[in-house]
Amino acid sequence: MIRYYKLFDLLNRKHIKLSDLRNILSSATVAKLRKGAYISGEAIEKICLYLECQPGDIMEITHDEKEDNDLKMYTTNNIYEINDEENINYKQINIRDEENEIIYQEKNQMSI
Repeated sequence: MIRYYKLFDLLNRKHIKLSDLRNILSSATVAKLRKGAYISGEAIEKICLYLECQPGDIMEITHDEKEDNDLKMYTTNNIYEINDEENINYKQINIRDEENEIIYQEKNQMSI
């Protein structure tokens, strides 16, 4: 789980309101920060450049078993590709969050 309390503390020390981040981020991204939701690496970069800090200065990653249990795992259909020598079976695993956005993807190759 990502926590942004360091960002809120840094903003407070610099006398900047969270809403002021709308100068560099979309309203939706600022709302995600308020909710403690995931934001893009690009958004993290913009915040760090704006505040002249590093990612570790604005967020912290913690392990939360409840969040791990809330993730839904889906396996797509097997994808078959044919090359000149053999058939190769790829099994793709997507892990999605509750909004059905892919947060992790793995593709395994298996010869058949």
